[in-house]
Amino acid sequence: MAVSAFVPKHVKVSAALEVLGSTSEKAPASKWNEQLGTAMQRQSWLNFLRVDPRDLDLTRTSSLTHATHQAVAGVAGLILPPVLGVMFTLITGMPVTTILFSLPLSLILALVLMYAVNLTVTQKAKEARQEFSRAVATYIELVAAERRRNSTPQVALTRAAEVADSWVFKRLQEELQLAKYQGIRPWDSFKRLSKELGVPELADLADLMKIAGTEGASVYEPLRNRGKSLRIQMLNDARTKANADTEKTTLPMAMMGVVFIVLIATPALTKLLMS
Repeated sequence: MAVSAFVPKHVKVSAALEVLGSTSEKAPASKWNEQLGTAMQRQSWLNFLRVDPRDLDLTRTSSLTHATHQAVAGVAGLILPPVLGVMFTLITGMPVTTILFSLPLSLILALVLMYAVNLTVTQKAKEARQEFSRAVATYIELVAAERRRNSTPQVALTRAAEVADSWVFKRLQEELQLAKYQGIRPWDSFKRLSKELGVPELADLADLMKIAGTEGASVYEPLRNRGKSLRIQMLNDARTKANADTEKTTLPMAMMGVVFIVLIATPALTKLLMS
């Protein structure tokens, strides 16, 4: 037994891949949370409240965790109006039957809060997807630099992914490790990840590296051009968004100015009309 303690145990590849795919520690959900989330997932009539699985994958949120958040929000929406109705009845002395009017409101509020959970995930995924695209543009140029140093396609992808330690580059490193363990080519793995996350820029890189890996073509210039075009496109998108945000603030500022002028002019006009 003393010797067996020092003998390395066999590690299952599936378990290693599962650990590798997780970048953050998740607090274990309590039993009632798991039951609540599972019950939520089984309700087929709530399919219209389901969120895009790609958004969950991009935000590293499990479907059970998301369903639990939705269920908690729904329960809160169902409970809140009756509780407020009881408090209002006790304070005002109105008949207890008035609480019945809060029941339809409970259902509406529950659906609204459950849908708000979806909107939160969708917004986080949108921001994460934009950040991922910006990082991929940088990654493409790093891969191009490695290719110019005559690195093989696999080595170029690996070295470029090790340059930064942001969550996007860590995700790329994980995907490269998964491809290595699964015995598939890295560009095929990136192609799959692009579809899973909804990031087409990664698919462009995968297509170029596939040509380099299978045909031995020099893809330095196409990579540089693609990286440059992505940066220009993102810069134009940022300018468009900034202009749109400016236009949104113009009308409120103008309305505030009109209200301010009216407040200043009202006493003088009132005095002029009364004289």
